[in-house]
Amino acid sequence: MEAKSRIFSSRGKVIAAALIGILVGFGSCYLYYKPQVENLNMRLSNTLEDLSTAEEKITQLQSELTSVQAEKSRLEELASSLNSSLTETIQKLSDKENELKKALEDLNTMKSRLTAMNETITQKEEKIAMLNAKISTLEDKIDKIEEAISKLETDRILLIYLRMELPETREAALEYWQRVKDISTRSDPRLGPLVDEIVPYIDAYYDWRAKMPGPEATKDEIADWLYELYFSPAINYLRAIDRFTR
Repeated sequence: MEAKSRIFSSRGKVIAAALIGILVGFGSCYLYYKPQVENLNMRLSNTLEDLSTAEEKITQLQSELTSVQAEKSRLEELASSLNSSLTETIQKLSDKENELKKALEDLNTMKSRLTAMNETITQKEEKIAMLNAKISTLEDKIDKIEEAISKLETDRILLIYLRMELPETREAALEYWQRVKDISTRSDPRLGPLVDEIVPYIDAYYDWRAKMPGPEATKDEIADWLYELYFSPAINYLRAIDRFTR
C-alpha cells in the first residue's frame, strides 16, 4: 500500500508539474497573443459592424429592388396597355386611311364626272349662245318685217286717205289733216312738218271756196274766181298739199 501511495504521489507530482507547465505555457502564450487577439477582436467587432451595416444596406436595397420590381411590373403593364392601345389606334388609323383613300377615289371620280359635265354644259352653252344669236337675228328680221308690214299698212291707209276727195268744210278738213298727220308720222316722221304747212291755210282756202260762183254764173265770173285763187293765200293750201303728196 505504501508502494502504491508512493507511486500515486510521484505521478501526482508529475501531473501537477505538467499542469503547472501547461498553465505557464498558456500564460506565456496568452501574454504573447493577447494584443493580437484584442486586435482580432477589434477587427471582428468592426467586421460585425460592417456586416450589420451591409445587412441594413442589403435590406434597404432589397426594399428598393422590391419597389423597382413593382414599378417595373406597373410600367410593363402600362407598356402592354399602351401597346394594345397603340395597336388599336394604328388599326383605326389604317381603317381611316382606307376610308380616306376610298373617299379620295370617289372624289376623283366625281371630279371627272363634273369635268365631263362642265364640258357638256360648256358645249350646250355654246350651242345655246349660237341659237340665241340666231334667234336674235331672226327676231331682228321679224321686227324689221313687222316694221315693214306696219309701214306698208300705214302707207296703205295714208294712200286711202290721200285718194279721198278733199273735205267740204273747214272743220272736216282740219280733222282730216290731223288724221293724215297722225298716220303719216307713223310712216315717216318727216311728213309731219309738211302737214303743218297745210293746216294754216285751211281757213283761207275755204274762205275762197265759199266765194264759188253759183250754177248760173258766167264764164267771166268763174274765171275771175279762179284768177283770185292764184293771188290769195288759198293757193298756198293747194301748193302745200302738192308738196306733201309729191
